[in-house]
Amino acid sequence: MAAITGTVVTPVTLTINGGTEQTYTDATNAGTLVTDTETFEFSPSKSANNIALIIKNGCGAAVTAKLLAGDMWAKGDSASVSIATAKDYVFEMDTARYKTTDGKIKVIVTPTAGTALSASSKVKVGVVQLK
Repeated sequence: MAAITGTVVTPVTLTINGGTEQTYTDATNAGTLVTDTETFEFSPSKSANNIALIIKNGCGAAVTAKLLAGDMWAKGDSASVSIATAKDYVFEMDTARYKTTDGKIKVIVTPTAGTALSASSKVKVGVVQLK
């Protein structure tokens, strides 16, 4: 297998005093090398700049998630974290730091050697737009 790019994640939007079902996009990369990454991307559709990115690691080994730096006026450095197996991580972000000129935010998930991102219960990515 090789790196997979462009896996689209559809954000859900929360409103004040309301709730909604959280949805996730599953990793599909079945490769077991550290080069078998998967890049998830989403386009915020709300004017609010607050986003919560949720990564669920069910693949059976630790993974690394890296938010890519944006290329707009408020760009920030990339940010990465190691996510232990069977853990869920939530990132809150200011979209202006990570948004690219095409309006997308991208996160690359890298597996531990020997375990595919799509193994077991898979790696899953969800996005919540905070109104």
